[in-house]
Amino acid sequence: MQQRKRTTVRSESQRKRPAWVVYAAVGAMAFMLFLTINYRTFSALNNEERENDQLTTQIQSVTDENIQLVDEIHSLKTDPATVEREAKRLGIPVRSAASVTAVTSQPQAKAANDAAPAAVKAKKDVKTTVSVPTK
Repeated sequence: MQQRKRTTVRSESQRKRPAWVVYAAVGAMAFMLFLTINYRTFSALNNEERENDQLTTQIQSVTDENIQLVDEIHSLKTDPATVEREAKRLGIPVRSAASVTAVTSQPQAKAANDAAPAAVKAKKDVKTTVSVPTK
């Protein structure tokens, strides 16, 4: 018997594709994957840079506020006019320098003996007064 060669008729969809089409499809998919990964990384980097800028601005403002507070503390410790102004702003009665010297010029022994009962009595009626020395 003689063998017969089979010939099949292929439809258009069954025809063999050129190799470049397969390579082009694989390359296009790889390029899309590359873009997806890099875009995600690029977006994360931009978010980090934005957050870094915000934190730098916040640090600068807190540092400026800290410097201002240090200056205010220094002026409160050294400048009687600042102490008097703040006492008036807070509604604390201000005594003159003459009454302060009269109170502090008591003998040390009497002040030491009266310190404990005075401390107990002071806790009962808390009334703050600020003494500002006059020039």
